[in-house]
Amino acid sequence: MAIDPLHAMWRDKERPPAGPRVPVAALLDNIRSAYNVGDMFRSADALRLARLFLAGITAFPPNGKLEKTALGATAHVAWRHDLRVFDAVARVREEGYALVAVEMTPASISVFEWEGPARACFVFGHEVLGIDRELLRQADAIVHLPMGGAKNSLNVSSSFTAVLYQHLARHELLDASPPRLDGCYLPDRREGG
Repeated sequence: MAIDPLHAMWRDKERPPAGPRVPVAALLDNIRSAYNVGDMFRSADALRLARLFLAGITAFPPNGKLEKTALGATAHVAWRHDLRVFDAVARVREEGYALVAVEMTPASISVFEWEGPARACFVFGHEVLGIDRELLRQADAIVHLPMGGAKNSLNVSSSFTAVLYQHLARHELLDASPPRLDGCYLPDRREGG
């Protein structure tokens, strides 16, 4: 097998990050792009999410397109795939998560104003069709990212990252320590590095 020169520079961590995972999860329902799913795995790893629930047509490992953007994160994030989204919803409920749909609707509130519980599972839906109406009815809350431009949405993987960073910051669940740069292919350009 030929070595990909771009990824030959990138080094995965030898083991998952130490310490506990945050009490936050995400449910990806019918995400049509495996590349988006891979990007969400990377964000889930960076944020140390407890798990990803995958449902419907959402890609799951092993999948070459997913792995292309996940860059190995699938090995560090717990996940489960269910064909039917409401089976995944039942699992979310069994694990004690509040179910929070991320969708712009007349009843949704800004994620910056929502003050829900830390233990939450955020639902992200199909890139074009959004979240199933019945799933919206079953959600404990519906939140959205405010949009200031001509378009009324971001790419689903961008929304995933923005919403989850906001939620973790609100509940002081982000790791504020400086990044470790040992083993990184980029040189440490800080003073003395």
